[in-house]
Amino acid sequence: FPSHDRGSLVVKGSRVEKCSGTPVVASGCGMEVVGNVVTDNGSGIRAEGGGNSVTYNLTGNEITLNRSHGITVNGPYNCQWKIVNNVISSNIGSAIWNQGMGANQTSMLISSNTIVGNRGVMSMGDWNSGWDNNFSGSFVVTGNQILNNKRSGDVMMMGHWFGLYNIGMRLVVGGNTVS
Repeated sequence: FPSHDRGSLVVKGSRVEKCSGTPVVASGCGMEVVGNVVTDNGSGIRAEGGGNSVTYNLTGNEITLNRSHGITVNGPYNCQWKIVNNVISSNIGSAIWNQGMGANQTSMLISSNTIVGNRGVMSMGDWNSGWDNNFSGSFVVTGNQILNNKRSGDVMMMGHWFGLYNIGMRLVVGGNTVS
C-alpha cells in the first residue's frame, strides 16, 4: 500500500465502556486501535468501508462483554487489516464478524489473539483478490488461542462458528489452538 497518509482514527491506551452502541467506529479512514479496553458496550469496534489503501490495525486490545460482536468488518475493499495480540472474550456475538458485502483487494491478518467464550469465533466471507485479479494479498489466520466459544448455547462445531467461506485469494490457516 502507498505510504502516504489517508487519514486514520487513533485510539490508544483508553478504556471505553458502557456505551449503548458501538463506541469505536472508523468510516472511510484507517484505524489505529492499540492497547485499549473496550468492554460492556452495544458492540466493540467497527470499521465502515475501506478504500484509499488504508490500514486497520487492532493490536493489544481487550474486547470483552459486549452485547453484540467484538469486531465488525463492514464492506471492506482496497485496504489492509491487522487483528493481532488481542483478547476477544465473552461477547454475545461473534469475536470477528464480516457484515455487508465481501472484500475486494483486502488483506486480512488475524494472528496471536486469544478468543474465548464468545457466541461465535468468526464469520468472514466473499473475500476476493480483486476485480482484475492482480492483487497479491492474502487472508491469514495463525497462532490464535480459540477456546470455549459457543453458538447460541450449543457445543461448538467447525462449520457453525468458524465461518470462512468463498475466500477467493490466498488463504493460510495454521498453528491455531482450538478447543
